[in-house]
Amino acid sequence: MMQFVKTFYRDYSLKKKLIIVYTTFTLFIVLLVGISTYNLSIRRLENNEKAFITNKLDSTVFLLDSILDSYVIKSDSIFSNILIQRALTRNYEKKNVLHVLDAYQNEIYKTIDPIMDDVIERKYSNNSYVLLNSKVKIYTMNSTFPIDGGIVREYNKIANEEWVKSTEKENGRIKWRGLFLDQGKEFISVNRVHKDFKSLKPIGILSILIPKSKIIDLISLSDNEKLMDIYLFDDEDNFISSRNNNINLEDAQVLLPRIKDKDIGDSIIDFGGEKYIVVNNVSRVTGWHMIGIYPYRQITQSMSSIKDATLFILIIAIVSSILITIVMSNVITKRLSKIMKKMAIIKEDRYEKIDPIEGKDEIGQLDNMFNSLIKEINNHVETEMTLQTESSRLKLELLQANINPHIIYNTLATIRWKAKEIGAKDIDNVVEQLTGFFKYHLNKGMVIATIKQELDLIKCYIQIYKFTYNMDFEENIEIENEVLDYYTLHLIIQPIVENALVHGLRPRKKKGKLSIKVSNDSNDIIFVIEDNGTGMTQEKVLEVLTNAYESSLSGYGLKNVADRIKLYFGTQYGLGIDTQVDIGTRVTVTIPILSKEEHIGKIGDLI
Repeated sequence: MMQFVKTFYRDYSLKKKLIIVYTTFTLFIVLLVGISTYNLSIRRLENNEKAFITNKLDSTVFLLDSILDSYVIKSDSIFSNILIQRALTRNYEKKNVLHVLDAYQNEIYKTIDPIMDDVIERKYSNNSYVLLNSKVKIYTMNSTFPIDGGIVREYNKIANEEWVKSTEKENGRIKWRGLFLDQGKEFISVNRVHKDFKSLKPIGILSILIPKSKIIDLISLSDNEKLMDIYLFDDEDNFISSRNNNINLEDAQVLLPRIKDKDIGDSIIDFGGEKYIVVNNVSRVTGWHMIGIYPYRQITQSMSSIKDATLFILIIAIVSSILITIVMSNVITKRLSKIMKKMAIIKEDRYEKIDPIEGKDEIGQLDNMFNSLIKEINNHVETEMTLQTESSRLKLELLQANINPHIIYNTLATIRWKAKEIGAKDIDNVVEQLTGFFKYHLNKGMVIATIKQELDLIKCYIQIYKFTYNMDFEENIEIENEVLDYYTLHLIIQPIVENALVHGLRPRKKKGKLSIKVSNDSNDIIFVIEDNGTGMTQEKVLEVLTNAYESSLSGYGLKNVADRIKLYFGTQYGLGIDTQVDIGTRVTVTIPILSKEEHIGKIGDLI
């Protein structure tokens, strides 16, 4: 594999590389985007279906709770009615039939009938009414109350049943009973212990029966599409009601513990070799579980059109990308071939004139750079020939420069001897300083010097200047001993001192002061030259730094000093000027600490 990569990288033509690489890359991107889009669409559709199913089940539970709440309200109304309380707690041992009939008709039936009016079946006969399929049952503990077998029943007959015991444990609170048979029909019921309001003792069990058919009708009403199976289980996981199309009741009872263990609103479960979206909700009123089961294949069927569209778009995108890659590779390599032909021609004759390749893209820029390079090469060859001639001339001048200083030194020595001969000590002293100045100034043709040599030159220059212009000023030179042997560029301090004397102290009428300090700051050497002369305006400072303002004697301006420092050491080094009119000027020069070899290396790089 690595051998193929090396061969592909080194030996294949650029056109083949572009086609292979871009086609592979484009295929990868297109497939990645297509598959990601398809998966995202499935997840979004799946989430939408989950939300739809969950909302539908929530609506069903809400509707169920609303209906069951109405039965709870009916139970509260019967439970709290004074007439029914009076009828159930009265002693009927000494009462005749009329009293019993009055209790039934005017206290029990007449009270319960309006409460249960919307759910009770009744018919009238002989100017009275008879209740059919009564949905209200009161199991009385009053042994003297005559039992009619309709609403009022005997408590002792049901006292040992489990639903009665669980109801009695609630102590008057509502207790729901799961699915049971009554007279051949299936019901659920809302139950509670009926109490005497005066003694707070139980007087019976109040039970309101709700037919299973009502629950089934409610579930059917909430899901007209009938795509989702809905199951209702009581708090002991006993089946109550269902409307199923996809899986049977036994399978739903197996799924219920798994759904409850997940304790989530919705999930996807594999069951019987198929996937189902299962949603779970709990009735607020009864605490019973209602689950909805929706076949996942419905989502897959909905995705068939999206799948076909995605596949079609992928094919179009792949074919288009391959065609575009081939066309672009031809366009790019065609212009590169022109450059290669031009190079072959220039190789034979670099002065051959060839028309440039049009365009401002990278290939056009490459051609422009190649044309410029050829032009620069031709210019360089011509310049090199000129430089060789110039180099010979410079070598001759350097030889002359090495001879001329001897004439100067001999002449100055003669003047000094004559001055001593006639007793002119001041002339003798200034000639001595001038000799030292020229010695240091010429520096044997070197462009670098030690800081000690630079300061000796400055001292000579100050004494010469005092003598020449008959000036009286105070000079102070402070230097850290460890920097004396460090190297610097030759003649970078003297022009600054000259500027301080000529333009700062000389125009001043009072006695002046000149201070020179040299110190070591980490990896740098700091020169500070300060005078209390006339100072400069900011405009003058700008002129000095930008217009190569030159001192009157040496012709070597401060701008030249700054330029030399930046040229040799970089733009982070240089000089700074802090000045005020009639106060004075402070010039700070910063250079790096370099060895002699490092200095010479930098000079060699520049030359």
